Amino acid sequence: MILAPRGSIYDRNGRLIAHNRASFVAVFRETEGMSKDDYLRLAEKLEQVLAGTDKASLLKRMDIGYELKDGRLVETARMSPAYMEKELKRDLSPEELAYIAEHRSELPGISAVTRPVRVYASEQVAVQAIGYVRPFYVADQLGLDFYREQKDAYLPNQMVGLDGVERSYEEALRGKNGYRLYLVGADQTALHQVQEVPPQPGYDVHVTIDQRVQLEIRDYIKEFLPKLRRTIPDATNAKGAYAVAMEVKTGKVVAMVSYPEYDPNVWVDGPDQATYEQIQYAVTNGTIREAPYDVRPKTGEAAVQENYKHPKSIVPAGSVVKPLTVMMGLSEQLIDPHDQWFDPGVYHYGKGSDKIRNDGGRAYGMLSPEKAIQKSSNTYMARIGERLAEREGAAAAGVLQRYYHAFGLGVPTGVDLPGESGGTEDYLVMDKQYGPLAAIGSGFIWPAGADDRPAARPICGHNRQQRQTAEAADRRSPDRRARRNGARFSTGGNQYGAAA
Repeated sequence: MILAPRGSIYDRNGRLIAHNRASFVAVFRETEGMSKDDYLRLAEKLEQVLAGTDKASLLKRMDIGYELKDGRLVETARMSPAYMEKELKRDLSPEELAYIAEHRSELPGISAVTRPVRVYASEQVAVQAIGYVRPFYVADQLGLDFYREQKDAYLPNQMVGLDGVERSYEEALRGKNGYRLYLVGADQTALHQVQEVPPQPGYDVHVTIDQRVQLEIRDYIKEFLPKLRRTIPDATNAKGAYAVAMEVKTGKVVAMVSYPEYDPNVWVDGPDQATYEQIQYAVTNGTIREAPYDVRPKTGEAAVQENYKHPKSIVPAGSVVKPLTVMMGLSEQLIDPHDQWFDPGVYHYGKGSDKIRNDGGRAYGMLSPEKAIQKSSNTYMARIGERLAEREGAAAAGVLQRYYHAFGLGVPTGVDLPGESGGTEDYLVMDKQYGPLAAIGSGFIWPAGADDRPAARPICGHNRQQRQTAEAADRRSPDRRARRNGARFSTGGNQYGAAA
């Protein structure tokens, strides 16, 4: 096959976000009969030839089931199949190319090839939304149905999209590989070329992200979080922030910031264990997935335990639903525009033993619908909820759901990024288990999970679903863990927020 050039990705104004460049690459392919001592001798020769390398790192890249520790070879797990070519160094110099060509017999399994290298903007533009690429064999090992069904269209080392726009628009970006047919003799040597079909380059993709807006929001968050931690006692652990900005009239996503960010170029070579331990808290798109809390600099079991102490990027929608609650009350004639009610600071419902309080137990006095929204009164919203429950009985939660869905809460947005979460609607769970009155607290005031979905519209076009991988996948593989961490999505919006 002849590899098709992958298409580039641009922002809405034509600024380049992802593209390819050609590179001369030293590659290694295992040959029969080589022992671990042969591998060590080969690595020792190569470290003298390939500038900036050493035998320990070369053995790790050769991925032959051994690594160098304390001066001796010890067995280790392979990261890729034995038959695969392993990249040892990119951007070879003319001198390195010449040496490899002239000393092939002394360097078993070593050759120099030209390969396209995926390059992402150094400014780190919407890195989680744009996604990243990995070799096809990685996608195949992860068991992704899309790639398994189209296995014949790819070369094992061909870069394919595993997340973000790179995955959603894989079919457009990848192009179509070409091929050459040769007449082969009895000894399997090529006699002459019979046919050549050139590759068809992939299409370029222009996203609705505006690089200027994206970076200004990102930089503001980056500067704001340290100030927040210093000045607000309850925010001393705030490290993550997520923002989605949309055009009001079109719904197009102009910015999608998931902070902290990372350099997606690490995926081109494949991050080692230490690198992945650092970037794993930034890989997941927290605007549309459940991103973990950034526990760095802690690592290992200490990091796991620390993560349990903090919320992820999916958090309750909070008081933003109160205008909708009031609107529903007016529409369902549970209240009228001139409604007046004295807020005592606490609302008793059901048999009187259950109660809902305002923030800080504040009593706001006489409230109208407008003033109830202004004061963010929990008790006023609970009063509307109880009236609906008394009137509708078992059907009350369904009425609330109808209004939520009409306003785009609790329904998929169709954002064209892989794996959009369906979220949960906790008030329905409460209603099913405990009845309509129990849904008041979780549905009318702080519906945790009712809005666990991205408040975003298409970045490029329509949505494509991507198969999630099992949590039981090999913990030693960064690719598997990155896929697992990206299995759930979270709330988006047009304002930033910090998770502590």
